[in-house]
Amino acid sequence: MKDKKIIFGITLAFIFLASIGFSYAYFSIAITNKDVKDQVVETGTLQLTYTDGPEINIQNMKPGNTITKTITVKNTGSLEAKYNIIWQELTNEITNNEMLIEGTCTRINGATEEVDGTCENIVSTPINSLKIKRSISIEPNIIHKYDLTITFKDIDADQNYNQGKKFGGVLGVENAPEVVNCTFDGEVTQGAEYVNGIYTYRYMQEKSDANESTLTVNWKNMDEPGWGVALTNPLSTEDVSVKGVCTYINDVPVIYMGGMFALSQARNIDLSRLNTSNVISMSGMFGYSQASTLDLSNLDTSNVIDMSGLFYHSNATSINLEGLDTSKVIQMWSMFAKSQATSLNLSNFNTSKVTNMASMFYESQAKALDLSSFDTSNVTNMGVMFYNNKNLVTIYASNKFITDNVTSSTDMFYGTSNLIGGNGTKYNKSNVNKTYARIDGGTSSPGYFTLKTN
Repeated sequence: MKDKKIIFGITLAFIFLASIGFSYAYFSIAITNKDVKDQVVETGTLQLTYTDGPEINIQNMKPGNTITKTITVKNTGSLEAKYNIIWQELTNEITNNEMLIEGTCTRINGATEEVDGTCENIVSTPINSLKIKRSISIEPNIIHKYDLTITFKDIDADQNYNQGKKFGGVLGVENAPEVVNCTFDGEVTQGAEYVNGIYTYRYMQEKSDANESTLTVNWKNMDEPGWGVALTNPLSTEDVSVKGVCTYINDVPVIYMGGMFALSQARNIDLSRLNTSNVISMSGMFGYSQASTLDLSNLDTSNVIDMSGLFYHSNATSINLEGLDTSKVIQMWSMFAKSQATSLNLSNFNTSKVTNMASMFYESQAKALDLSSFDTSNVTNMGVMFYNNKNLVTIYASNKFITDNVTSSTDMFYGTSNLIGGNGTKYNKSNVNKTYARIDGGTSSPGYFTLKTN
């Protein structure tokens, strides 16, 4: 696993027991690996202990029930370290984000074993990502004790749809991407350029508007103080490494990665150690790039607000979106437009803040789209969203796919002639100015999306 060092694992297994007639789904919970009580596992300067014993046996678990586990992480080295708490393995068939994890963190002095201040808690969050908490700093000889709680959420309604579903996982810890501090000797003004290795940085600028015919990408001015970064020579066919990419330059963060790999001719882009914890824009990051696979599973996108054109015309047939945090993203227009990926796992997407999904899947090669996690209550533009997606056969949606605020849906389904219908999700046209949401290569929609709801 590329530079990823898992230092702890404990398996949780949820087994379905209920029958169809119950109002709630009931489960039995068991822990395997019964000999790991107080097991200490080490890698580098991090030491993790599973403290409270492996055995859990709760019969007839139902919505509202919880499981608790305690783990500790200790820094045995002489320098500050960073780590991520993750699911080393995860199977979660429970729908509608009803499995939650949270935890309290206690900071302990490793020498005296006494409580010594506080550390960041894990806020209650749905288990829909391999990443539980990222980039946690821990000082030398300090222990972080986590009291974790896993909850099967009770929504105070019929939850029979989760009967027969499974949940299981292995908790783990991995090293977080390193922070790289760089120094620029010139005057820091907008457009100031700093070249380091295979990357060029510009202050308050970002690469955009990649042009495949002229093989050029332009820089544009940005408003927020921070650095932008992009390949100096994207036309090189050498494999691309992100080792040494600056996290800070003169203590000012790199926040713009728009167009970073745009037009890259490299067949391999290794993102496994890229520190993106400060990044707010990934617009067009892989536009027209030639890499056959892209693995974004290690990227921290918790501060990103712009993913427009992220994979525009990308040649990657395989894109790993596992763990991608989209909770702050506002712009998703053209995100997968003309992408060559035939399968997209969007199950963990949080789109509650997105306002623009225009051309999001324009001429995408995806054959099926599971949009059941999509909350579109704030989206105003869905124009040509699925335009000319000739391979698209099925779209799954939920009642969170709301179109009350949509003001433009021009040719939303135009050219999607193979789309299979289901029971229609209501499409409110009352606020739409241009309502040519065609489904069958020209037939105007009667006010309903042709979607399957789960």
